[in-house]
Amino acid sequence: MPIGPVEIKRTVPPGYLVGKTVAILGYSSEALDQAKALRNHGVRVVVSVREGCPTRVWEDAGFQTISLWEAVEISDVFQVW
Repeated sequence: MPIGPVEIKRTVPPGYLVGKTVAILGYSSEALDQAKALRNHGVRVVVSVREGCPTRVWEDAGFQTISLWEAVEISDVFQVW
């Protein structure tokens, strides 16, 4: 019997992500909102989108867009959208 998608929610202690780099992988309007919220709380955010996808919306919002491989090298936490 197939099992549907599983969503895991965990509470992160306040301040846990401060000083860390979070990579946002992919794009959705929710991802952009999450990236802005993280940045507003002192978290460094980098963004990697699929090659050929537009990056202007991210750059206009002040985010650095980098390759997936660069994101893997410099990030502590990954969010996939």
